[in-house]
Amino acid sequence: MRQKFARVLAAFLMVCMLALPVLAGADLGGFSGGSDYGGGGSSDWGGSSSDWDSDWNSSSSSTYYYDGDSDEPISGGSMIFALVIFIVIVVLVSRGAKKSGGKAGQPAGAQRTAQSQLKLMGDYQVIDPNFSADDLVERISNLYVQMQNACTARDLSSLRPYFTDALYGQFDRQIQQLKAAGRVNHVDNIAVLGVTLRGWQQDDQNDRIIAEVRTRITDYTVDEKTGAVVSGSRDKEKFMTYEYALVRTRGRQTQEREALTSLHCPSCGAPLDVAHSAQCPYCGNIITLDDHDWVVAAIRGISQQTV
Repeated sequence: MRQKFARVLAAFLMVCMLALPVLAGADLGGFSGGSDYGGGGSSDWGGSSSDWDSDWNSSSSSTYYYDGDSDEPISGGSMIFALVIFIVIVVLVSRGAKKSGGKAGQPAGAQRTAQSQLKLMGDYQVIDPNFSADDLVERISNLYVQMQNACTARDLSSLRPYFTDALYGQFDRQIQQLKAAGRVNHVDNIAVLGVTLRGWQQDDQNDRIIAEVRTRITDYTVDEKTGAVVSGSRDKEKFMTYEYALVRTRGRQTQEREALTSLHCPSCGAPLDVAHSAQCPYCGNIITLDDHDWVVAAIRGISQQTV
């Protein structure tokens, strides 16, 4: 009976959350939030969008807020019911933190890909002799900075070639939500502290590299009309750990950078320079690099520590 009640309550909570308006969190992907999390727990935490994966379609990867301007009256019964729901959530989160070995009151971040599932990066050069781990690390570092700057500018168009279609769509929805809410998310003082290529996988279609990215940022969101800070802090530093999954069509080999940026549109055959545009200027076709080079297919928020 208790299990049935728990399932019904969980379903009800999910429906209620999906009915709420969505406001994207801080940093691109909403991984940085008001509460610290992580350290590599055993389950994903959706409170600050800890998972953005193009292979999944989870509505839990958004941050929700309650509209304080609602004119709908709250009855006494509704308040009691809301209180009961709140207590249940607190108990469930507390139990989850204990099971995952996390700190009391601190949710677990997304789970890292198990090292046992990955092959050594040194072995990748057997199938791609021109592959350079140092070059890929540098590109991931640069891309992270560009992603945060694009989030502040609320324009991701220049980064279109570097994500899968599904992941780019998720990021673009975050930007549109910010615009609709009249908000500007600032990610400042960006420092990439380290990028580690943990290993690689392969399936029938793609090669996949798993990278851990460690950064330091400050982030805050302002009202675009008044400039007032509505969330986050200009001063508090956040130390973030992410897991990036990069994919490339199986069988492709590393190309020289000059050859990579000068491609031809697969739709009309026109010459392209993807360093300057993600769209063919002749036929309007959107270009991605997954057939030629590594693109980001998934990002997970492993941990956040605020100083």
